[in-house]
Amino acid sequence: MVDSFDELKQIFLNHFMIQKDCLYFADDLYTIWQREDEPLREYVACFSHEYSRCLKTDDRAAYGAFKSGFRSSHFR
Repeated sequence: MVDSFDELKQIFLNHFMIQKDCLYFADDLYTIWQREDEPLREYVACFSHEYSRCLKTDDRAAYGAFKSGFRSSHFR
């Protein structure tokens, strides 16, 4: 039983925060692409953040996904 609005609010936030912050699989990293106007530093930061949320991700698979997300440039 919920005794107060604050308690209801906390239950609601906890429920949706968990769903919002779900963990990914290695295959999901292949959906991260460097945008045309995105500097390499920002792409690396974004990828690193998403990689840190992956559960039991093989480093080799993550590296492959990271490389595949680069736009064509001299870094490829």
